[in-house]
Amino acid sequence: MDIKIIQRTKNPALHREEIGFEIKDSKATPARKDILQKLASLAGSKSELVVITKIKTGFGSTAVTGTAVVYSDTEAMEKTVKKHLIARTAGKKKEGEETEKKQEKPAQAKDEKPAEKKEEQKPEAMPAEKKEEK
Repeated sequence: MDIKIIQRTKNPALHREEIGFEIKDSKATPARKDILQKLASLAGSKSELVVITKIKTGFGSTAVTGTAVVYSDTEAMEKTVKKHLIARTAGKKKEGEETEKKQEKPAQAKDEKPAEKKEEQKPEAMPAEKKEEK
Protein backbone atom coordinates (compact mmCIF):
# COMPACT_ATOMS: atom_id res chain seq x y z
CA MET A 1 0.00 0.00 0.00
CA ASP A 2 1.58 3.25 -1.16
CA ILE A 3 0.13 6.49 0.10
CA LYS A 4 0.73 9.66 -1.86
CA ILE A 5 0.02 13.02 -0.23
CA ILE A 6 -1.82 15.16 -2.77
CA GLN A 7 -2.46 18.28 -0.74
CA ARG A 8 -1.04 19.79 2.45
CA THR A 9 -2.50 22.86 4.08
CA LYS A 10 -1.33 24.33 7.37
CA ASN A 11 -4.01 25.83 9.57
CA PRO A 12 -2.26 27.73 12.39
CA ALA A 13 -5.52 29.04 13.87
CA LEU A 14 -6.64 25.50 14.73
CA HIS A 15 -3.10 24.16 15.36
CA ARG A 16 -3.36 21.52 12.66
CA GLU A 17 -2.30 20.45 9.19
CA GLU A 18 -4.91 19.21 6.73
CA ILE A 19 -3.80 16.45 4.37
CA GLY A 20 -5.39 15.06 1.22
CA PHE A 21 -4.09 11.62 0.28
CA GLU A 22 -4.44 9.00 -2.42
CA ILE A 23 -3.77 5.28 -2.35
CA LYS A 24 -3.31 3.53 -5.68
CA ASP A 25 -3.43 -0.13 -6.61
CA SER A 26 -5.15 -1.36 -3.48
CA LYS A 27 -7.11 -4.56 -3.91
CA ALA A 28 -9.61 -3.55 -1.22
CA THR A 29 -10.24 -0.52 0.95
CA PRO A 30 -7.40 -0.53 3.48
CA ALA A 31 -8.13 -0.55 7.20
CA ARG A 32 -8.17 2.79 8.99
CA LYS A 33 -5.42 1.63 11.34
CA ASP A 34 -3.07 0.91 8.43
CA ILE A 35 -3.76 4.27 6.81
CA LEU A 36 -3.37 6.02 10.16
CA GLN A 37 0.06 4.53 10.79
CA LYS A 38 1.33 5.36 7.30
CA LEU A 39 0.03 8.94 7.43
CA ALA A 40 1.58 9.47 10.86
CA SER A 41 4.96 8.34 9.59
CA LEU A 42 4.69 10.51 6.45
CA ALA A 43 3.63 13.56 8.46
CA GLY A 44 6.27 12.98 11.13
CA SER A 45 3.75 12.90 13.95
CA LYS A 46 2.33 10.50 16.52
CA SER A 47 -0.57 8.33 15.39
CA GLU A 48 -2.69 9.64 18.32
CA LEU A 49 -2.62 13.13 16.79
CA VAL A 50 -3.87 12.05 13.34
CA VAL A 51 -7.61 11.94 12.61
CA ILE A 52 -8.90 10.46 9.35
CA THR A 53 -11.97 12.45 8.33
CA LYS A 54 -12.91 10.77 5.06
CA ILE A 55 -12.03 7.72 2.98
CA LYS A 56 -13.61 7.40 -0.46
CA THR A 57 -13.35 4.62 -3.01
CA GLY A 58 -14.52 4.88 -6.58
CA PHE A 59 -16.78 2.19 -8.02
CA GLY A 60 -14.75 -0.19 -10.14
CA SER A 61 -11.52 1.60 -9.34
CA THR A 62 -8.52 0.55 -7.30
CA ALA A 63 -7.77 4.13 -6.20
CA VAL A 64 -8.72 5.32 -2.73
CA THR A 65 -8.79 8.99 -1.78
CA GLY A 66 -9.30 10.64 1.56
CA THR A 67 -8.60 13.47 3.94
CA ALA A 68 -6.91 13.53 7.31
CA VAL A 69 -5.95 16.11 9.89
CA VAL A 70 -2.70 16.15 11.90
CA TYR A 71 -2.84 18.14 15.13
CA SER A 72 0.07 19.70 16.98
CA ASP A 73 -1.15 18.61 20.44
CA THR A 74 -3.99 16.69 22.08
CA GLU A 75 -5.63 19.79 23.56
CA ALA A 76 -6.19 21.32 20.12
CA MET A 77 -7.52 18.00 18.85
CA GLU A 78 -10.02 17.60 21.70
CA LYS A 79 -11.31 21.15 21.24
CA THR A 80 -12.03 20.90 17.52
CA VAL A 81 -12.66 17.26 16.57
CA LYS A 82 -15.98 15.56 17.26
CA LYS A 83 -15.79 12.66 19.68
CA HIS A 84 -17.13 10.07 17.26
CA LEU A 85 -14.32 10.81 14.79
CA ILE A 86 -11.71 10.33 17.49
CA ALA A 87 -13.32 7.04 18.53
CA ARG A 88 -13.59 5.85 14.92
CA THR A 89 -9.97 6.67 14.21
CA ALA A 90 -8.82 4.96 17.41
CA GLY A 91 -10.91 1.88 16.50
CA LYS A 92 -13.04 1.98 19.65
CA LYS A 93 -16.70 0.98 19.67
CA LYS A 94 -19.35 2.83 21.57
CA GLU A 95 -20.31 1.25 24.89
CA GLY A 96 -24.02 1.41 24.07
CA GLU A 97 -23.68 -0.56 20.84
CA GLU A 98 -22.27 -3.67 22.50
CA THR A 99 -24.90 -3.79 25.24
CA GLU A 100 -27.76 -3.21 22.80
CA LYS A 101 -26.62 -6.11 20.61
CA LYS A 102 -26.39 -8.42 23.62
CA GLN A 103 -29.87 -7.44 24.78
CA GLU A 104 -31.45 -7.91 21.35
CA LYS A 105 -30.24 -11.49 20.87
CA PRO A 106 -31.99 -13.00 23.92
CA ALA A 107 -35.15 -11.03 23.20
CA GLN A 108 -35.29 -12.35 19.64
CA ALA A 109 -34.73 -15.91 20.78
CA LYS A 110 -37.58 -15.66 23.27
CA ASP A 111 -39.91 -14.23 20.64
CA GLU A 112 -39.13 -16.98 18.14
CA LYS A 113 -39.82 -19.91 20.47
CA PRO A 114 -43.38 -18.91 21.41
CA ALA A 115 -44.15 -18.14 17.78
CA GLU A 116 -43.22 -21.69 16.80
CA LYS A 117 -45.44 -23.12 19.50
CA LYS A 118 -48.38 -21.01 18.38
CA GLU A 119 -47.97 -22.18 14.79
CA GLU A 120 -48.03 -25.80 15.93
CA GLN A 121 -51.21 -25.27 17.92
CA LYS A 122 -53.15 -23.55 15.14
CA PRO A 123 -53.06 -26.39 12.58
CA GLU A 124 -54.17 -28.90 15.21
CA ALA A 125 -57.09 -26.74 16.29
CA MET A 126 -58.37 -26.17 12.77
CA PRO A 127 -58.98 -29.81 11.78
CA ALA A 128 -60.80 -30.42 15.07
CA GLU A 129 -63.19 -27.56 14.32
CA LYS A 130 -63.82 -28.85 10.81
CA LYS A 131 -64.73 -32.30 12.10
CA GLU A 132 -67.24 -30.82 14.48
CA GLU A 133 -68.89 -28.78 11.71
CA LYS A 134 -69.45 -31.84 9.50
